[in-house]
Amino acid sequence: MHACLRKSWDHLSPECKAAEEGVEKLEHEDVRLNPKIQKECPSAIAQFCGDVPPGNANVIGCLQAASAKPEFPEGCRAVMAALLERSSVKYSLNSRLKAKCDADVAKLCPGAKDEPQKAADPSILGCLAGASAQLSGGCRAELAALVRVHLNRYRIGMPLTSPCDGDVLARCNVDKQVTPFLLGGYIQSCLTKNVDKLHKPCWSLLSMFDASQFNAATTLEAKHWTPELQAELTQKVTEKVTEQVVAEVRRELEPQLINKVHSRVDSALAQHSSSIKPLLFALINAVSLLVGALAVLGLVGWYVWTKYIKKGTTRTVAIKDGRV
Repeated sequence: MHACLRKSWDHLSPECKAAEEGVEKLEHEDVRLNPKIQKECPSAIAQFCGDVPPGNANVIGCLQAASAKPEFPEGCRAVMAALLERSSVKYSLNSRLKAKCDADVAKLCPGAKDEPQKAADPSILGCLAGASAQLSGGCRAELAALVRVHLNRYRIGMPLTSPCDGDVLARCNVDKQVTPFLLGGYIQSCLTKNVDKLHKPCWSLLSMFDASQFNAATTLEAKHWTPELQAELTQKVTEKVTEQVVAEVRRELEPQLINKVHSRVDSALAQHSSSIKPLLFALINAVSLLVGALAVLGLVGWYVWTKYIKKGTTRTVAIKDGRV
């Protein structure tokens, strides 16, 4: 139901929008109130976040931080990715960040939007990322934890990592189509290796992390990035991009081809209708005569069978001792 309402957001009444926003916030704060997490993540919670108290987005933050690990359950990883995708563009869905940063937002981001509807509108998340050096200690620490999670699932254009988009494109050999398929840790590793070449906005964002902790996390998350795995993932990326291109070309050309074929068939029929009509009528008459002849033949056969053959049929019965 909630998914349906959110897809029809522009058609909802103000009261319904407010109620749905409240439900969505609760889903991002407490795993006990999120049906998808309850269905897909019990084993992940037990394995990675068993000692984390629920509420205040504690468990969700723990799961998001652990979701880049290879042994993390795929079903729960998909749920976490969807939550992160949604909260990446809406400040109020990041309850821990909001609790620590509201004062900084009021001071540094006047006029910024919670969830901008236009690309040109300033977002609160983008403002915080761009002003990372000026944030209070509590806000800065919470933002750093969230940025690290977003770097694990890096996408070009995400507000919290947007200060590094230019450096990623210039230094990490990726583009917008490839980034959704990157292995967690690759972007962090790339930025760390090129830290002396980064532009100031990106460098300021990464400087929020404790250097030793950031390097340790990067090494841990990138340790599976072997040449063999890189070749395998490159092949997968190539296949995915090829599929997307083929699908887009087919979607564009197929209607045009169908319309062109229909147009040519209609044109041919219109040009030759006078010569085709007699042939069609002759074919219909021949088929009708054939069907009629078969029907008559079937009736005659049935009559002969019932009147002569069926009545004259004798049956031989064999008894156990051989007598007939």
